Amino acid sequence: MPDQISIGGGYWRLNLMLLSCVPSTTPTPIPTLVQSTAELFQNADAVSNAYSYLLSNSDARS
Repeated sequence: MPDQISIGGGYWRLNLMLLSCVPSTTPTPIPTLVQSTAELFQNADAVSNAYSYLLSNSDARS
């Protein structure tokens, strides 16, 4: 699907508005790419929280 296509390491995605209009008849330009957050960093908080939880409940804490 077009919404799953990412460019530049996931920091850019295709603009889904391009699928719903005809660019040659629009008076204003429509950007092809929109900014996005890379999938690697979307769950960074959850990974950090899991790491903190595991570290606090293990024998490896200092």
